[in-house]
Amino acid sequence: VFAVDVLKVLFMIKYVDKVVVANSNNITSLMASNIDDDRIALKEKVENALKVLVRQNLVQRNGDIYVFLTDEEQEINREIESQSVEMAEIINKASELIFQDIITDKDLANGKYKYYKFNGRYAFNYNQIVDERPFKSIQKYDIGVHVITPASDCGTDEITLRMKSGEGKEVLALLPNDRAFIDEIRRYLKIEKYLRLNTTDRFAEIKEAKRIEMRERNNNAKLYLTESLKDAVIYVNGDRAQISAKDVSARISEALGRLVKTVYHKLDYIDAAMGEDDIRKVLKTSNQITLNLEGGTEPNIHALDDVLRYIAGNSRMHVKTSMKSIKDRFMKAPYGFVEDDVQWLVAKLFKRGDVSFSVNGVGITMMNKDVEEIINYITKKAFVEKLMMEERVRVQDKDKKVVRDVLKELFHTSSPSDDEDAVMNYFISFANKLITELRVMKKDYDRAKYPGLKVIEEGIRIMSDIVHI
Repeated sequence: VFAVDVLKVLFMIKYVDKVVVANSNNITSLMASNIDDDRIALKEKVENALKVLVRQNLVQRNGDIYVFLTDEEQEINREIESQSVEMAEIINKASELIFQDIITDKDLANGKYKYYKFNGRYAFNYNQIVDERPFKSIQKYDIGVHVITPASDCGTDEITLRMKSGEGKEVLALLPNDRAFIDEIRRYLKIEKYLRLNTTDRFAEIKEAKRIEMRERNNNAKLYLTESLKDAVIYVNGDRAQISAKDVSARISEALGRLVKTVYHKLDYIDAAMGEDDIRKVLKTSNQITLNLEGGTEPNIHALDDVLRYIAGNSRMHVKTSMKSIKDRFMKAPYGFVEDDVQWLVAKLFKRGDVSFSVNGVGITMMNKDVEEIINYITKKAFVEKLMMEERVRVQDKDKKVVRDVLKELFHTSSPSDDEDAVMNYFISFANKLITELRVMKKDYDRAKYPGLKVIEEGIRIMSDIVHI
């Protein structure tokens, strides 16, 4: 009987919802028969009656609002309730709300986290996951954000979550055990499915009301889910993170920042941001001058050491290293370098004489190619698989001394640089000049039989052999 009386009250206020909001508080006030009634007990009685009415499909609950249903509305509601909605569909919708609506930071919403270093030079893609279901397509990035809802089957105890956040290289966000957003999404999807399958003009006015309800359910789900994310317990690097921010985007961003520092722990090997102009400077400046200008120190020295170590390791196994393999290795964890970093590092190692280049089996040096051609080999995508590298065997100081001594004794000059290629280039230029002079002298022997022809011919042969080594 009491439930029937509650139903009558809802019927009376159905069309004056702008005057009297049909929530449990107002319904309780309207059900009071005496000023001395125990309001707490009466409200509990009203809420129990409302639950019965909702189960019987006589009343519909929209958030905190209860709506009396006409016979036509009850018929449509029964059809809506009969629609099948899988939990996977609910999680997919929750993912869409989280990563497209609730996270307002543009980069984060697009699946990228911009690291603070060098004004956001480093942007890391991250996996977007809800209850072990990837958002959009399959993602295989080094890091991720994994939201765990009350509908999840995975373990939510402290030890499991700590282990999972450490091993999986993920930010884990454990939502509170509040299923309000799940209920709203389920209702939204059921209405959406009903409207999609029923396109006739029958009950047009009620269907339009359902479209409005669908939007309200979506907004409610977004609101409840936002509150859950604000109160979520976050785990990073195997620990429960203490994050002061309440804004959802700020919380996710701070947690990802901590994760990036751990996963890309060798990113700090880059202490100077370099680009194509810096590559040009490296190739155009002699090693000796560079050393003097930098006071005996080199930027990004630890990164240079690791790249050289990788190339040298392949060389010891008689394997050449392509630019592509270097990018694949050093643009992922634990490095996370960008293309400009890798290209500069390779150019620097080449200029220092630590590595040699070849393209299509032909050796590339500063003597047979100009700076712009070498830059193209290093930076253009067309050569990413063609540019091959090997550790270069360094010329010993005693051998360089021999060349310098020959220059001094034979040509009465000395190389202005200590760079191996520069010394050799300098020697070859003088050797070619001497060969030309000897060939001019040899022409005189065609006119007369002067002594020393064999010496001149031997000189041309020896110098030509040296030049073509």
